[in-house]
Amino acid sequence: MLQRAAGLGVHTVPVSYKGMERQTIEKKIVRHLERRGVDMVALAGFMKLLTPWFIDAFKGPIVNLHPSLLPKYPGAHAIEESFRSTDTELGISVIRIDAGIDTGPILLQKSFTRDLTESQAQIETRIHALEHEWFPRVVLDLLDGLDGMRASGARP
Repeated sequence: MLQRAAGLGVHTVPVSYKGMERQTIEKKIVRHLERRGVDMVALAGFMKLLTPWFIDAFKGPIVNLHPSLLPKYPGAHAIEESFRSTDTELGISVIRIDAGIDTGPILLQKSFTRDLTESQAQIETRIHALEHEWFPRVVLDLLDGLDGMRASGARP
């Protein structure tokens, strides 16, 4: 992922939580975001909960990609739980982060009708295809909105 970002000219700062308290590392992240003038945080595959402190300290939108049709199957095992269910519609959610676990306002959901003969790997592939198509669209739409706000002098 870091090599791909570098190839696209995207500035990255790898962060490790190992051996550090969450709020300590999050304070470092917020300082970095402020220094870089970052207006929005987009999480995909992050797999950690941000503290309420981070959510309050970062003034722009924080969006997250989740591999289920929330509010069904929040948390880290959404694909497995979706697969084990008898739900005929599976999909993804893009949400704005709040202090809960996958409880923020839903910005977009996309789904597909599952074939009950599909394996978990096939379901996961279909979910990832939706994620790869729709998450960038939501992020770009939000960035366009932030650009419009900035042009008018408003804060995100």
